[in-house]
Amino acid sequence: MKNKICNPLSIVLFGMTCLTVSWFGRGIVDKLFMMEGRFHIVNGTDEPHKVTLQLPNGSSMDLALELGSIDVNVPQTGEGSLSINVDDQPARKVGYVTSRNGIVVLFIEEETIGFSQIFP
Repeated sequence: MKNKICNPLSIVLFGMTCLTVSWFGRGIVDKLFMMEGRFHIVNGTDEPHKVTLQLPNGSSMDLALELGSIDVNVPQTGEGSLSINVDDQPARKVGYVTSRNGIVVLFIEEETIGFSQIFP
């Protein structure tokens, strides 16, 4: 009688342990390989620009954006609106970031600045 009760209980405990380990493992893999906090900034114009990103956590980043694109890793953005200045001209608040982001894509064109996020 004791063997019949112990067997399903051990299977349930083993399953819960495997689930917990896989959940933590997935979190580690996501943090290492899913490009968390990666900003991809694209210059869609014909001239270089000086770009300043103002993050919700109070920090700012000055970037020299040549033709093409650059990638910047910002692991701790804070949560709130993202402001951008292009060539020392305040553009606008372009998007909302959270404390955990996927890939953030900013593209600068002649007339507009676009914002998009890619979530895994």
